[in-house]
Amino acid sequence: MYITKEALEKTIFLMKNAKKHQNFGNGRYVNNLINNIEEFHILNVENQNDYERIDTITIDDIKDLENI
Repeated sequence: MYITKEALEKTIFLMKNAKKHQNFGNGRYVNNLINNIEEFHILNVENQNDYERIDTITIDDIKDLENI
């Protein structure tokens, strides 16, 4: 599994912003973030035959995760 630079930067941004919330639970947040990225990724590549895209997390898999 690979992650694009843009997707990695967005993931780091989300984690840094999450720490600002009063009820932030590091392990729980990271677990939920990864699970949500995986779910969006599966939906985004569901009907694709491009194996490089299937094997790569992109910004499209992360862009709607601001409010998890």
